[in-house]
Amino acid sequence: REMQERAFAARTAQYLLIKAPASGKSRTLMFIALDKLQNQGIKKIGVAVPKSQSVHPWYGLTKERIVKK
Repeated sequence: REMQERAFAARTAQYLLIKAPASGKSRTLMFIALDKLQNQGIKKIGVAVPKSQSVHPWYGLTKERIVKK
C-alpha cells in the first residue's frame, strides 16, 4: 500500500505521524519499530494510539467533507 511504502521510506525520522484509517498502520509501525531497534541504535520505542471514541467523530467529519466537495 502507498501509505506503508511512504512510512517505511521515512523510517529514519525521529517522529512519524500516520493517520490513514484502516490502512495497516499497526503492521507498518511494527516493522518500522523493529528496524529502529535492530538497525538504528534505538533502545526504546513509544507508540501513541488515540481512543476510538475520539477518532470516530473525526472520520465522520472527514467523510462528510469529502462527499460535499
